[in-house]
Amino acid sequence: MVKKAIAQFKRDGAEKTYAAIMDAKGPYRDRDLYVWISDLKTGFTVAHGINPRLLGKDLTGIRDADGQAFVLNLQKLARLGKPGWVNYKWPNPTTNVIESKTTYFEPWADLAFCAGVYLPE
Repeated sequence: MVKKAIAQFKRDGAEKTYAAIMDAKGPYRDRDLYVWISDLKTGFTVAHGINPRLLGKDLTGIRDADGQAFVLNLQKLARLGKPGWVNYKWPNPTTNVIESKTTYFEPWADLAFCAGVYLPE
């Protein structure tokens, strides 16, 4: 999904890509899997596949259930210019239960394109 979102961004630009990511029936959402994009300069969320209330918000101070600033960690790693993974605990949107999650991120054009998956316990 991340690579697909980057390809669309390169092809169609920001506006169309953000709209597709935020479309609940679009190609970037499947059950508890969704794409979100963070601006690497500001920390602001510029697209979010499941929670539009997060748009324009700086999430670098947000902490997971264990107190880890996972978005800040993701931002720091993405600024190194290489893709990677960040692990944390987060509420699953389909169950509302806090679960272990890992998010893959890939930096491109001063943005971090991200998608996470909940891990089996």
